[in-house]
Formats: sequence, structure tokens, C-alpha cells
Amino acid sequence: DRWITARFMQILQTVTHEMDHYELARASRPLREFVDDLSTWWLRRSRDRIKSDNEFERADALRTLREILQEFSKVLAPFIPFLAEKIYLEVGGQKMSVHLEKWPRLESRVLDEKLLGDMKWAREVVSRGHEARAAAKIAVRQALGQLTIRFAKEDEMKRLQKQEDLLLLIGDELNVEALVLEYVPGQTEVWTIELDTTITPELKRKGLRREFMRAVMNLRKEVGLQPHDRITLFISLSAGEARQAIESGQTDLAHEVKASGIEWMDAPTDARGKNEFKLDGQVCTIALK
Repeated sequence: DRWITARFMQILQTVTHEMDHYELARASRPLREFVDDLSTWWLRRSRDRIKSDNEFERADALRTLREILQEFSKVLAPFIPFLAEKIYLEVGGQKMSVHLEKWPRLESRVLDEKLLGDMKWAREVVSRGHEARAAAKIAVRQALGQLTIRFAKEDEMKRLQKQEDLLLLIGDELNVEALVLEYVPGQTEVWTIELDTTITPELKRKGLRREFMRAVMNLRKEVGLQPHDRITLFISLSAGEARQAIESGQTDLAHEVKASGIEWMDAPTDARGKNEFKLDGQVCTIALK
């Protein structure tokens, strides 16, 4: 939340500067960047908070989203007036129109350059990690053992070692079990990464569970369920490694997909949704009720 707020202030500063100098084309460019920051990074990273059973956690995330969208709509107003108006009214703007609002005020105290720099670095690490996965033809849903980040400067490595939240974020985005930071004297690049692509039996089971969970979440979405809606999940899958993987993590799986119960049987006739797909080469059928 601190990052997206600081990022908005950074965008506001740039757009304001360019508009003051009548550079409207240059003023509009950062807006697209911020849409990407908000939707594909902050919102995706905050998805679990927004769907959380914890009322305060959920309210906190939604409040941040509402405040950011409300302020951002004011910045969008000169460029895309109708869409800005719709966003402003949808998130509960106080005035009859966004075009009656004053231009947002720049708050330098929340413009945390250090935080912005660290998050930019984290996103670059994640991007390189995804490239390494793509080169090895390993999907993100397949858990991997370790990502090693090597630094040319020891003080920078030690500083980032203390950024636990940032490192957890990188590990979660790349779906790796461990993140190791190393100092390499004489390294020419500022930092490099090495992704361990060895898939152990346990890592394979975790990957299968994640792939299965994704299928269930997609089915929930297809039938129009809300994040808080509870389900009974019906699974039809022959004995084998894929079934063992699901059974061994059944409790956590039920929590993640909001299932009050899991039944290993064919779908009932009154099921709300049904899907058949391949899981580790086996036909798996799931249904919701």
C-alpha cells in the first residue's frame, strides 16, 4: 500500500510537471505505466487481502484501492474525461463530477524514493526469473527449490537481506521455496540471478496441487461465484501421483478454494459447474455445488 501510494505521487509529480510546461503528449505517457502498476502488480498482489475472511484486512485493501482510484481519476480527467468520470463516480467521489474537483495535491512525505527503487529492483528480478522459467519451459505454477541472487557490492546485498517483505514477494511471484543472496567479489554485473530448475518429487506434487487449484478457481469464476461463497467440491480422479498430491494437501486446498467439503466422487446432477481437464496426463473431473 505504501508503494502504490508513493508510485501515484511519483506519477502525479511527472504529469504535473509536463502539463505545467504544456507537454501534453509527454504528460500522458506515465498514466499507462501506472495502470499497469496498479492492475498487474498491486491489485494482483493484493488479491488475497481483498478476498480475505479478515474483515479489517479486506477493508484496508479496499480503502487503499478506492482512494487511489479516486485520486487517479482526477489526473485522468483532462485526457479521458468520460472514463475518468465513470471511475470517479463508481468509487464514491464526493462531488457531482470529477471535473469539479481540484487537481490532486503532491504530498512529498509519501514519495518514498528508496521504496520505489527497491520495488523496481524486485520487479526486475521477477522479470528475469520468469525469463529463466520460460527458457527452461517450466510454468510458474510448478514450484522450484531456489533462486540465487548474486551481488557485486556486499553492502547492497546486506541492505536487501533486511528487506524481508520484498524477498518474500519475489519468492512468491516466482514460486520458489528459498531465496539466497550472495556476494561475489569481482562480478562485473551489479547483480545476477540463477534459478535452480531441478524438480524433486515434492516440488512436483506442489506444482500439481497449484495446477489443480487454478482449475477450481477458474470454475468458480465461470459459474459466477463471489470470493466469499462457500462450495462443496467433487473430484473424480484415478489413483496415481496426481491424486496423492491433492490428497496430501487437501486441508490447505479446501481453505484456498473456499470449500466446506471435498468429496471424491462423480459430480451430482445438481452441480452448478463441471470441468474436465488433464492433470499429469490423467483425466480429472471437478464439479461445484
